Amino acid sequence: MKRFALSWLLTLFVLVAAAPGFAQLPKLDAFMKGLEEEGVYAGSVLVVRGGSPIFRGDYGFSDEAQTQKNDAASVFYVAEVEETILATLVMMAQERGLVSLDAPIGTILPEFRDKPGPRVRDLLCHAAGFRAFSLDNVKYAESGTRTLAGLAAEIAAEPLLAAPGTRFDWEHKDYAIVGYILELVTGKPLPTVLSEWILQPLKMKKTGAGLYPGGKELAWVSRSTQFQERLAQWKGGYLPSDCVYSTVDELELFFSALASGKLVSADSYKTMQTALVNDGKDGSGLGVAITPSGTIWEAGHSPSGYRALFWYDPRYDLRIIMLGNKWMPASGSGINKILCSQIYSALGLKE
Repeated sequence: MKRFALSWLLTLFVLVAAAPGFAQLPKLDAFMKGLEEEGVYAGSVLVVRGGSPIFRGDYGFSDEAQTQKNDAASVFYVAEVEETILATLVMMAQERGLVSLDAPIGTILPEFRDKPGPRVRDLLCHAAGFRAFSLDNVKYAESGTRTLAGLAAEIAAEPLLAAPGTRFDWEHKDYAIVGYILELVTGKPLPTVLSEWILQPLKMKKTGAGLYPGGKELAWVSRSTQFQERLAQWKGGYLPSDCVYSTVDELELFFSALASGKLVSADSYKTMQTALVNDGKDGSGLGVAITPSGTIWEAGHSPSGYRALFWYDPRYDLRIIMLGNKWMPASGSGINKILCSQIYSALGLKE
């Protein structure tokens, strides 16, 4: 009887330890709670090692009035991490024979016909060579009046800043054009393609593209309203390079499926992780950055306060996903550097 009781207690402990929200890394949890108390960070963090979650934490509030705590159901815009999702959709389209990575975009987009435009793969690694300009240059456009075709025409009218495929130059508009290409080759709006190809098969019910249903304000800062208004300017209420929302748990479903071959072939996944140009010491692949040690990652922030991080270190089979609606460190350091260092330290791993 005593042996049965001990066995039952052990089983219960394992189940509780595996449950979302269980802080199996107390040192990391204490650090994140410190950021929460300082008012530095609000959001959700998930750490997965060897395919199993080992840490899940939610911190801060989802609203400016500080009445609603972030929890497992909290939804955030996935600033810049949507690039990995869009690149995956392109690889899926290529495997279906709808597009080629080496196709000059002028063979797809009428706005670039007879122009020295980049290849599809150049867009995906931010080496399109486009001149920089703001996607907010029409600040008072009426709702639903801006189009991806119009954006493509604006870009095509400008001379290239560099030869395509030769220089990394991060720009939101590269992936806005990627979304436009996906729409033309599939004949469907991007949110529909995303839903049919990824969200429905993976049962990602809290993830989508565009204006969050019901107009819920997700960000801590009041600029959330401005962000929603900017998205509303675009036809359909979305801009491919800046419009995907999700939870950390559903993003883990996506990244796990991508790595395991459920979305694209092993060859396609390897192609995504092959650096084409350099961004400082890191290489730029298709929708991801690659460190010299082989870690693949994507991190970003939006002017509205959203923060996001995807990090995968193959040396330890370690995956880190962070989403947030606030990150204001006094040091000015990026959360990816601070958070990853804390996680490696808590696990006793060498960065």
